[in-house]
Amino acid sequence: SGIHKAGNKYYYTYCTNWQVDEAGTAKYGIHNAEIVSLESDSPMGPFVFKERILENPGVLCGLYGNNHHCVFSFKDQWYITYHSRVLEKAQGIEHGYRCTNIDEFTMKEDGSIGIIRQTTNGRTQRKYVNPFQENSAVNMATNAGLCAVEEKSGMAGNMVLGGIDTGDLFKVQGVDFSKGQAKMVEITARFTGDSTEEPMIRISTTAPWGEVLSYISLEKKKEASQENGFATYQAKLEKDITDVVDLYFVFRGSGYEVKSWRFLQDLDFSSGKGVNAQGAKAEGTSPVGNGTAEKATTAGNGTQEKTASIEKMKEVLSGDIAKLDSVAHLDCPMEVTKKVEGVSYGTLSHITYHSKTTGLDRGACVLLPADYSKEKRYPVFYFLHGIFGDEYCIVNDEKNKIPEIIGNLVAAGKAKDMIVVFPNMYATSDPNQKPGFDDKAIAPYDNFINDLVNDLIPYIEANYSVSTKKEDRAIAGFSMGGRESLFIGVKRPDLFSCVGAISPAPGLTPSRDWAMAHPGQLEEKELCIPEGKEAPKLLMVCCGTQDSVVGKFPATYHEILTTNKTNHLWYEVPGADHNDQAIRSGFYNFILRW
Repeated sequence: SGIHKAGNKYYYTYCTNWQVDEAGTAKYGIHNAEIVSLESDSPMGPFVFKERILENPGVLCGLYGNNHHCVFSFKDQWYITYHSRVLEKAQGIEHGYRCTNIDEFTMKEDGSIGIIRQTTNGRTQRKYVNPFQENSAVNMATNAGLCAVEEKSGMAGNMVLGGIDTGDLFKVQGVDFSKGQAKMVEITARFTGDSTEEPMIRISTTAPWGEVLSYISLEKKKEASQENGFATYQAKLEKDITDVVDLYFVFRGSGYEVKSWRFLQDLDFSSGKGVNAQGAKAEGTSPVGNGTAEKATTAGNGTQEKTASIEKMKEVLSGDIAKLDSVAHLDCPMEVTKKVEGVSYGTLSHITYHSKTTGLDRGACVLLPADYSKEKRYPVFYFLHGIFGDEYCIVNDEKNKIPEIIGNLVAAGKAKDMIVVFPNMYATSDPNQKPGFDDKAIAPYDNFINDLVNDLIPYIEANYSVSTKKEDRAIAGFSMGGRESLFIGVKRPDLFSCVGAISPAPGLTPSRDWAMAHPGQLEEKELCIPEGKEAPKLLMVCCGTQDSVVGKFPATYHEILTTNKTNHLWYEVPGADHNDQAIRSGFYNFILRW
């Protein structure tokens, strides 16, 4: 229970018990385990009943339980914090675990509040975070896998971020970079043990897998420069930023704790790197995604790199590429991603087709060969996007280099002319439904197999000059698209000669990740080509070695396929995160082998 003051009145709020009978409900309108308010002219009472202000949080998430709360005012806005079981609900468990919710409300002049609306969105941000001052690492909007620990054992006071393991992360919401030009980021951390992986922190915007601002490599040999064993680590930013953004700090390794972070507006490394005393630029290093350090250099002559020739491209692609037990290039060669004079790269258009599966009109992007002719029958490649994406996201990201890779491989005689279809994979019947991290929000992705087989493939075959043979049809995807391409390839091996999964997301088999518990589309024993069915010519799974989103799940699929004695190609892209580098590599190697 608690007391707060508004105007000249005092309000005593408490949680009702679990024995509210019909008479109590009839007299006061209250129910079991709700927050109610009493009013008085004095904090010592007497208090008289005023109203109920918060229903049991089971109304919000379906899981009822005991409740504790606090009512307070901050920057002229009233708030209530309370317990709910929304996280437990999202994880698919029921053990009585509670988490803290916070919502805002309005208190009227007469002191009445009414029923406060419970949300999972929480409060409106009252003030943006200043990135140019020191910010405690435990001040955050949300986190996965982390905890706050004492800076000094046995001493109350300052807390630091602990419990760090690979894949853990936290989000800082509403960070305002408009007041200056950030050049560097600084982290204060200390080591508490050993790690099997090189400790590193990846900072991105918008999402954990969003655009990377910087990688900070933590060198254990660095001596402590602050009290209680903390040292300062710095790195340059990989892009300019002047907006208000959400920051995500994603961790690699373990055995360390983080105290604070801030951004710097000058290239002034405390370690002596960056700008020296005379203002001349000193040679430094910049941590990159593969855990190594590359020298930061600037081209001084302003000349452009010469365009790669088709002959050079053929030389790069030389070698036996037919063997499934080897990968000619773990990464996509740069020569294959550049536009070459004299090579045509196809045309992209958008289509709309009616889906009987969803009852809605749905969209897709189609990449046609440069010299598309109705006199030829073309093979078709269906390429699926990741979670929260749509038919545009893969082709609109120029870093993926999809038209260039196909055009150059065709010109080099290493691939055949093809049509590539980029569907919208979220096959929902509710136009207002949005993807998210729960079973209901994920279900439309699993429904895409029906839309693909019954609606999209028939539309493509009716409106384009394509071959309908299995050997001329392939499917692959990235992230959630990789998970679904594996699922579709296993369920319908009669349709596709080649199946590929680039950085496939969790959930194909029963599992749990940082976001949710996945019941699994298939049991582990079902992740194989059914007995009596013809196996695809190519079943490929790949992933970046530094993937901070799907982590080890692609390797797990590889292990399950191996256990189930299913022939497949597995490889890892050195240094690649959950990003365009992984997409280019997977797309390139898949096209080569189709």
